[in-house]
Amino acid sequence: MSGMIEAMENSLFIKRTKNNLRVTRPKKILHLRSTFHAGGTENLIVRFFNTPSSSFEITLVLMKPGPLMHSLAPSSNRVVRLYRKQKFDLRFFGKLARLVAALRPDYIHTHQPIELLYAFLIKCFFPGVRLIHQVHLYNPKADWGFFLEKFIVRYLARRLVVVSCSLEEQLAGRGYPLKKMTVLPNIVQRTHHLSRADKARFRRRINLQPGEALIGMIGNFVPEKDQATLARAFRMIMEDFPNAKLVFIGKESPDQQACRQAFQPEELEKRVYFIGPWRHASELLPLFTLSVFSSRQETFGMAAIESLLYEVPLIASDIPVMRELSLDGRYFELFETGNAAGLARCLRDRLSRPPDRQQLEQARKYAEKAFNAETYIHQLDQLYHL
Repeated sequence: MSGMIEAMENSLFIKRTKNNLRVTRPKKILHLRSTFHAGGTENLIVRFFNTPSSSFEITLVLMKPGPLMHSLAPSSNRVVRLYRKQKFDLRFFGKLARLVAALRPDYIHTHQPIELLYAFLIKCFFPGVRLIHQVHLYNPKADWGFFLEKFIVRYLARRLVVVSCSLEEQLAGRGYPLKKMTVLPNIVQRTHHLSRADKARFRRRINLQPGEALIGMIGNFVPEKDQATLARAFRMIMEDFPNAKLVFIGKESPDQQACRQAFQPEELEKRVYFIGPWRHASELLPLFTLSVFSSRQETFGMAAIESLLYEVPLIASDIPVMRELSLDGRYFELFETGNAAGLARCLRDRLSRPPDRQQLEQARKYAEKAFNAETYIHQLDQLYHL
């Protein structure tokens, strides 16, 4: 009798152990990424890839090489390089299918329509894999990517991840399924890549002298960023603040001509600088007296939150996502979008008084709490265990 009881206890122990193993087995997540140059999405992937979780393991499939892939740290997560030669590459798809057959992931996580297309095709061959799609940017055009993304998300994806409540509202208004959406704000954190020599080189580039005020904007020259409004506003205050300089950091394009035309050639040599892209540009923020974010359309705004983390006073346009991130102006100042005169008034006011250090510290603490890697990983964990 005692032997029978012991056998039953052993059997129950084995069943409990098997059940526990099923519960605690890390989820296998396959992330597809079509590009890996410096950018908001790529930086986000690097940050959560470099913060391992005991609840899920990431296999990151790079579809093209890029300089940011060298920032991926060795960990329990792994990188697989399956480079494609064209937008739709059958050889790449074959390699991806073999990887999925070997790995048997629980989820495929995508970030762009082309990645979602490959994930959809994989699901046709492996119906058990679940799809999670993440939208970082708002596409106002009704192109093939828009219709493909909306169709797959509506009928096949398990969840749609968006980076802000503002983006959630925009997508819902265009027919994306609200019931499938999860708002997951980006990871934003301070980094330590630039040396003193790098920062000194930046100072020399703009001839920044002690006692001068520096107004700066970080962002590529695309119509949505609207650097021209900042240029016009600075034009209005230049004479009253002769010790103030303006710098634009970001990839150049024909859109920057509207900014240049606001200034005389000698002003472009001594007061206003267009320095193009700069690696780890956020680390230059402590050199700014004021940071400006004048965008007409955004879904998040990494540079805005980075300004808070470095305790740099920020002035941003009052678009929905900036109202959301600032908690309606609580943590940084807002001006009427596209109103250069209104922005000029904000610049005058800020340059005429010392910064409120207590308010800047509160803003930093808010940003550290709301947009840190640990919170993001925890929310990803919940998402992958739905």
